[in-house]
Formats: sequence, structure tokens, C-alpha cells
Amino acid sequence: RSATLYASLKHEEVTLNYQCELEESEILTIVAAHVLRKHRNHLTSEDMLTAREKIRGVRYYIGRNPSLSTVEPTLDLIENSIRRLGATVVVLDNLHFICRNEENEVAAQANAMQRIKRMAQQYKVKFIVVGQPRKEKQENRGKQIHITDWRGSATGVDDADALFVIHREWIKNADPEHPPMDQYDPMTTITRAKARACGDGPAVARLVFLGAQATFAEIEPEPEYIPEGQTTLGVR
Repeated sequence: RSATLYASLKHEEVTLNYQCELEESEILTIVAAHVLRKHRNHLTSEDMLTAREKIRGVRYYIGRNPSLSTVEPTLDLIENSIRRLGATVVVLDNLHFICRNEENEVAAQANAMQRIKRMAQQYKVKFIVVGQPRKEKQENRGKQIHITDWRGSATGVDDADALFVIHREWIKNADPEHPPMDQYDPMTTITRAKARACGDGPAVARLVFLGAQATFAEIEPEPEYIPEGQTTLGVR
């Protein structure tokens, strides 16, 4: 979310962020905390107004329809929204959520990724699909996942132009006097696990997750765009 908001703020991308799980109020809180760099649990009504003014004119749209619980109607809505809004960046968060109620979840994922690929090419959009890994084995808990750990249909990985894995280590010995915000280390590793075409940048980046502000702090510059007509997957 922070990356796509930045793209809309700095590069005038038209972003459609379709959320399957988060409610509108949760997204508004995240956006305000990110824009103001303020603790998201301590935002006031005045803060919300200030954040609104800071992003006035930015074309960043939140999509959500809780009555849609399967893939095809959700993708129909997203495609219609791309046409109506002229979106240049689309986020689907997340694919596995809308495949859960399908009779054949694996086949639904495969068909969805094929359609998403065609939509990205047809409308020249950067389509970001967020997904989930398979349930890990006990001996692998806490380890960074591999490209083959994508849950369900292998076409999720096969059809994507790029796959990025987001990983944070467990905190095993937390300081009881200064407990962390959650059980994971804020140091985050972003790994480009797959790419059809690679630029000159590194395949691994390190960011610091600022949970209270719902954003990341950059340690070193990384490429900021996906070429038109390509799709990416993010596994969290």
C-alpha cells in the first residue's frame, strides 16, 4: 500500500487498490498514518482532515465489495473499474481470499491468473497480486519462503512476470521493558524470487517496517516501477 500510494503521489499513477479483507476505515487509517508519519493508533479527526488535504487531487482509489466472494465477479468489477478510472496500477489483495469459496480452488487460481495477465497486457497496467504461501512445516517455521511455496496453483508463479517475497524474522528474545509492536523483527527482506526481465538493480533489498506509521523506511534506493503490461506477485 505504501509503495502504490507513493507512486500516485510522486509519479501521478492512477491506482486502484482492491481490498478483500480490510475495511474502508482501516485503509483510511493506514493512509493517514503513512502520509503524516504519525502513530496510527493516535490519529485525531483533525489528522484525518490534514491527511486528506495532503493527498487532495491524487488519484488513488480503494475498491471493496464484501458481497463478492468468488473470483470472476471480483475480476469483472476490477476490469470495469480499470476502464472507468483509467487505472495504471492495480492491486488485488489478496488472490487466495477470493478463491477460497470456489468449488475447485486450484483451478480458480489458475484461471484468475490467466485473466489477470491478459488484463495487464490489454489495459497496459501494472497489476500487483498479493498472495499467501502454503502452510509451512514445523521444521521450516520462521524461515524465508521459496518460490515453490506459493499456495495452490503453480500458474500463480508461472504467469507472473515477477515474484517478490516479503520476509521478517521472528523475534525470539524480546525485551520485556520495550516490547515490540508485533512478534516480527522490523527489518524486512524483499527478495525478487523471479523476473522475466531484470534491470541493473539488486535482487534483494532491506527495508525497515515502521508498523506504527504503516510504512517502510528505505535503507538503499530500489527500482520503483513495473513495466507497462506486466504483472507481479507479492507473497506475505
